[in-house]
Amino acid sequence: MAEREVRYCTTEDGVRIAYCVEGDGPPLVVTPFLAESFDLEHLVPQWEQLFRLLREGFQLVRYDMRGVGLSEPGTDDVGPPARARDLDAVVQAAGLRRFALLAWGMQGPVGIHYAATQRGRVQALILYCTYSRGLDIMTEEAGRSLADLARANWGLAARAIADLSSRREFGEAGLAMAHWYRQSTTGETCARLWEACMETDVSDELAQIRCPALVVYPRDDPSWRLAVGQRLAAAIPGARLVPVPGGFHAAAFARAGETVTIIRDFLAETASPKRRARAPSPSAADVHTILFTDMESSAALRQRQGDEKAQELVRVHNAIVREALRAQKGKEIKHTGDGIMATFASASQALRSAVAIQRGVAAHVEEHPDAALRVYIGLNAGEPIVEEGDLFGTSVDLAKRICDQCQPGEILVSDVVRQLAAGKRFLFSDRGDTALRGFEDPVRLYEVSWRED
Repeated sequence: MAEREVRYCTTEDGVRIAYCVEGDGPPLVVTPFLAESFDLEHLVPQWEQLFRLLREGFQLVRYDMRGVGLSEPGTDDVGPPARARDLDAVVQAAGLRRFALLAWGMQGPVGIHYAATQRGRVQALILYCTYSRGLDIMTEEAGRSLADLARANWGLAARAIADLSSRREFGEAGLAMAHWYRQSTTGETCARLWEACMETDVSDELAQIRCPALVVYPRDDPSWRLAVGQRLAAAIPGARLVPVPGGFHAAAFARAGETVTIIRDFLAETASPKRRARAPSPSAADVHTILFTDMESSAALRQRQGDEKAQELVRVHNAIVREALRAQKGKEIKHTGDGIMATFASASQALRSAVAIQRGVAAHVEEHPDAALRVYIGLNAGEPIVEEGDLFGTSVDLAKRICDQCQPGEILVSDVVRQLAAGKRFLFSDRGDTALRGFEDPVRLYEVSWRED
């Protein structure tokens, strides 16, 4: 194989990520399996062979996660949202508009989170022997013990982790994998990854995945039980489960050729004109009420408060918004970085959700006076273009511009939302005609009263 070209990109939170693009064909983005560097795959012939097979007929895009290999070392935050930022930076830098995503092992929750929040990008999702909840694959006690061992003796911990993958039946390969892990990262980074695994639970995001999904799972792995794969497939709308023979959760040791064939057949089917013809036709005639939330720039928060506190506020925002969406049957379309875009069947549902969000934020700040959480909400209604799980068009752009016009704690809406909610006991204050970026004519805006007397 010719020497690969290593490229670099920078994540939203300023972390430098190494990646490579190899082969020709439809793009297939592959996450790391655990915490190994793509540049050292030659250390384990079984893995090298697996990736050689995947490169045949695909443009294969791979990367080193933060703290690993050629990427920037020493980052504290290695939870799924942070690692999803690594993935997103690579996708953006590689210029991929639509792609298939293969996420496996410890990095599976990253693929789940990304496919659920960036639905317009992921054309098809393959989950190989992974999980949505860390405690499904390992007890908290075992995870903490492994993290402690990684900090105390990284060489021994790397061997233990490699043995889990090779099941001691591939002795030399197990030793090579342990060397691969040791050369790729530090015991501290691996310990943080295991600790993040114990806290990971992206189960609620499975139902938000709208692309074709394939779950591949070994039948007989004693640690990564098939029941976990069955629950994954059952929770993803329309997902397909394919159990494969054997007891190895590392694909390189589990009949790699058969696994690659399963993946190829699935991607060929999802890309075929016949399948596209069976898919529901997008409708532009349905009226949607579109809601955007936004919060103070996460980059600015990280500068002032550090990564951990800033990310904690993002999680609080997401939890408050998603609870309000569920209560009013809102549909989350995507995460926009510092906010969430959602749609509702009625204006009154959207307004009730917006009020609940601001009240939830206010309650959180009252309980945590030092919390720098400020949320802006903008709403508009119209007939957007519905395409591949996302919404596009003037009505969407206007909702975003209205949100951009907000001050902290405000809910601003267009006149059409106010008229649709007439008689529903919402209180509106006329903010007058407002010039919005990208719109030639001023737009009449109204502020929604949400504070309880």
